[in-house]
Amino acid sequence: MADDDRSIEIESLKQMSKEYYQKNVQLKKEVKALQEQIISIFDKYQTVTSQEVAKTKNLRKMTDELISSAKKELLIVSPILDQEYFGKLIDKSKSVQVTICTLDKQDIKDKEFHNVLKALKSDTVIKSVTNSSTNSLVIISDKEKALFSSGSLTKKSFSELFNIGFLLTYRNDINNCIRFANSHFPSFMQSELLKEE
Repeated sequence: MADDDRSIEIESLKQMSKEYYQKNVQLKKEVKALQEQIISIFDKYQTVTSQEVAKTKNLRKMTDELISSAKKELLIVSPILDQEYFGKLIDKSKSVQVTICTLDKQDIKDKEFHNVLKALKSDTVIKSVTNSSTNSLVIISDKEKALFSSGSLTKKSFSELFNIGFLLTYRNDINNCIRFANSHFPSFMQSELLKEE
């Protein structure tokens, strides 16, 4: 009788072991599927960095590309901009509506940017405002692509500092960038959102 009980117990343990093994295999499949979903979410965003690292694009190149490829409208939020980028925006404003928000003069410690800000304020083609809460770089080009990043529109920001951001092309993401940018502008300067699909 004891042998029968032992055989039954052994068979029961074998069955439990088999069930646990199958559950483990199933859980591994579920974990792998979730990992692939997470990876696919991040794959739809292009990461940009000022110092290129594996699988990223160069932040300066992407910024320059967004500015140069704009055909209708550039919406920009940047704490500061230097003479080089001010020149690029002046050139671009001859054919494209450029709207920008920067920090105000009293919020900028580095005096070299004061003259650029003064020139920006006196320019009649580029629409500009200041906002003391500006601390991110956002560039929205024709509402087709958006760059959301740390840093600012300066050569130093792209070459000497380590900044990271995302290049966005999905409608919802672009609308979120527009909402963020609009929070820096008075209502009469705000950009319309893209229509939902």
